[in-house]
Amino acid sequence: MTDLPDAATNDVAVPPCDRIDTSRPHTARIWNYWLGGKDDHEVDRAAGDQIRQLHPGIGEYARGPAVPGPGRPSSGR
Repeated sequence: MTDLPDAATNDVAVPPCDRIDTSRPHTARIWNYWLGGKDDHEVDRAAGDQIRQLHPGIGEYARGPAVPGPGRPSSGR
């Protein structure tokens, strides 16, 4: 289906840092920043701060309880 080699049979290992683009913000790292984590970069923090200007409560929302949805249990309310 594709001309790309299967990762399991490829003899050339690609270091994880070569597969992750840290020059562009990523939603997972932005959430990590809002949650007070350590796995984010300056570009993620800058994007997170821009979003926070539009939605000031986003950091508290990120730390709040998960919203029930498909495949998530309800809180019983």
